[in-house]
Parts: sequence; structure tokens; C-alpha cells
Amino acid sequence: MVVRAVKHITRKLLSPLTVQETPACLSHVLNCLLGYAYNPAPQPAESASSPSEATDTPAYKALTPESLRAQIQALVGSRFRYHLPSAALDFSPAQCVAYLRDVCLAVGIQIAARDYTFTSPSSNTTDTKELTTFTPQDIVCLLPRIKDASARSMFAEQTFEAGRVSLAQGQKQLGLELLLESLALHEQTYGFLHTETGRCYASLAMIYHHLDEKEAAADFQRKAIIISERTSGLDDPDTIHNYLNLGLYEH
Repeated sequence: MVVRAVKHITRKLLSPLTVQETPACLSHVLNCLLGYAYNPAPQPAESASSPSEATDTPAYKALTPESLRAQIQALVGSRFRYHLPSAALDFSPAQCVAYLRDVCLAVGIQIAARDYTFTSPSSNTTDTKELTTFTPQDIVCLLPRIKDASARSMFAEQTFEAGRVSLAQGQKQLGLELLLESLALHEQTYGFLHTETGRCYASLAMIYHHLDEKEAAADFQRKAIIISERTSGLDDPDTIHNYLNLGLYEH
């Protein structure tokens, strides 16, 4: 709910801005949302806007951590009919990393890969170069997010289910043939680098593991990991789960 509310707020703030003002806006929103412990009163950075638009003060410059929290609570209340307590927006450093990832995925933000400081600087720290957690230079680009309905191959799914039923009935040879045929249908329908094909490889690996075909199970699981890394990313829960299963198969 918080991430979706931040997405709508950010989209509203970005709509009247130019491309040059986008990094300053995004970094300030992230500072107000996640960097308040490092700097409770972050100031927006100056953007390289055109002279004709310099007379209009963008709305994001008036944004503060308190006003952002109020907007998030109001949006959550109106969209989800839920009263979000203020304590729910007090994030720990680990939660900040998770929310940063979710917000970037929801809005389409690509940020620089570095260690971001979400806690208040210690009193004996002499390096005060960074006044805020995020700077406009951390915003690499803003990517479009396109939603579409992916087509599903019912024949491939039915073939896979028929293979599982055959194995449950003791028809091992027929069941394995149907499962491999389903894998071929997945690759022909979706292609090799597709999430559905990766799930098929992972399911096959689990089935072969239960059949005590350890080498085949590990081989299928490695391919599932390759697909999951390329399509979902290294930090995706499915990728991590696939790595755990591979460790089980190779144990």
C-alpha cells in the first residue's frame, strides 16, 4: 500500500516537470521517504531547468518528510480504506533497502549501485560531504513501465499436468515423456528466457529430484537459475529460492 501510494504521488509530482528536473525531484522524494533518519529536513537540489520555467516553483520543492507521510496516509485511506499508522512509516535500515527496491520497480527508477546511508551520521564522523542520502546524480534514468497480459499456453500446462498424473499412477516412462514434451512446448511458445519456461525447468528439477535423478535435477535447476537471473534479477525471491533448491539437489 505504501509503495503504491508513493507511486501515485511521484507520478503527480513528475507530470509537470521537464527532463532536467526529474533527477532532483526523484532524489528529493526518496530523501523524504527513506532518508529522513540521515537528514530530517532534506532540501531539494537545484535542477538545470530552462529559464522560461524557472519562474514556476515545482511542487516537489515544498515536499517535506511530514507532508509526504500525510499524503501517503491519505492515499492509503482513500484507496484501500485502511488507516495507516504513523509508526508504519518508521523504517529500519533493512526495511529502507526493501522499500527502495519496491519503489524503484513501481516507478521505473534506475539508481546508481552504491551503499546508501539510511541512519543518522555518528557524532565522530568528519565526512559531511553528503548532506542527504540521495542526490540527483544517483538517479541514472527513468524507465517506462508497460503492463500487458502475457499469453498462456494451456496445451503446455495440460501436458505438464498429464505427466505428473502419469508419474503418480506409476507410469514413469510415459510421465517423463509428457513432462519433456511440455518443456519443449514451453520453449516453443514462450522462448527460453521467459519466466514460465523457468518455472517449468524448476518444477522438472523438483520432480527429477524426487525420482532420485540427481544429475538431471541439478541440470534443470541450473537452467532455471539462469532464466530467473536474466528475467527477474539476482535479488528476486524466485531466484534466491532456485539457488536454495540447487544447493539441496547438489548436497
